[in-house]
Amino acid sequence: MHNTIRGKCVLLATTGKSALVQMFVSDGREFPRNYCMSVSAELVLKNILIPDAQDTVVWFKTTFFQFLLGIVHLYSSWQRPVLIGNKTDLEARRIITSDDGEHLAKSFGIPFYETSAKEAVGIETPFLYLAKEYHNLYLKKIENFQTMI
Repeated sequence: MHNTIRGKCVLLATTGKSALVQMFVSDGREFPRNYCMSVSAELVLKNILIPDAQDTVVWFKTTFFQFLLGIVHLYSSWQRPVLIGNKTDLEARRIITSDDGEHLAKSFGIPFYETSAKEAVGIETPFLYLAKEYHNLYLKKIENFQTMI
């Protein structure tokens, strides 16, 4: 029996752009055609709006904050959420500081990463973290199933 791992990462953004990244690993053998689609890792990204506008601040502190908190609590037992701050190359236009992002992530109990897609800085780190955590969850599930036998 060989190990087959199917990993899928969905990126959702408020800019209207999204991406689907998939990787299939099957111990160097041909990938089976009858694979099961079940577990996935999800990233939920949301642009943090400018805090100077009153309506934005109120909306962020109530609706979006509760939404994020719900996502973290819902998924944290079987997924590993992360908070990613993007566009670090636009330092002059930056409104939210790195400390603000770290503080928010710490309040959720999740890791915080900063990236710049334009300069390709810090892109791999959150994905490698998620891949490692996803693999650890996979191993724990295998261990749980083996104890049932």
